[in-house]
Amino acid sequence: TPARAAVARLDPGLALYDVVPMDQRVLRALGPERASMVLTLAFAMIAVALAVIGVYGVLAWSIAQRVGEIAVRMALGAQRSRVIWMILVQSARMIALGLLLGTAGAIALGRLLAARIPEVDAVDPLVIAVAAFSFAVAAFAASWLPAHRAGQVDPMQALRDE
Repeated sequence: TPARAAVARLDPGLALYDVVPMDQRVLRALGPERASMVLTLAFAMIAVALAVIGVYGVLAWSIAQRVGEIAVRMALGAQRSRVIWMILVQSARMIALGLLLGTAGAIALGRLLAARIPEVDAVDPLVIAVAAFSFAVAAFAASWLPAHRAGQVDPMQALRDE
């Protein structure tokens, strides 16, 4: 390597060992921490995906149970936009309750971890705010499809099926 050649020119008797570029040395030093962070990120992404799928599933099931009600509303003159708005408000309430309970659980778990591990902050408001906002956006996006489908209900067909 060029480093070995330069040192050999300066002092041929100098013993060199473990000569590697600095970026490789840093990668080796941070490897275990990086692996745990990647694993934590993967689990967090899976948790968010499961939560969004859960929001979608609960809302789709709820709408499927209310098809008759939605059909009656539309048969009596409710506009599609009002039906969609009604479903989105219902999902926003559900999301807000979930965020409230989840934030309370995160704060409690953070305090528990801080009591056991001194390096852990009990509550990081920025992290909690970013996580809550990200989940709220993802959950609201997941609720859009069931709400849009509720707006597409054909009142006559739904009432015949009932």
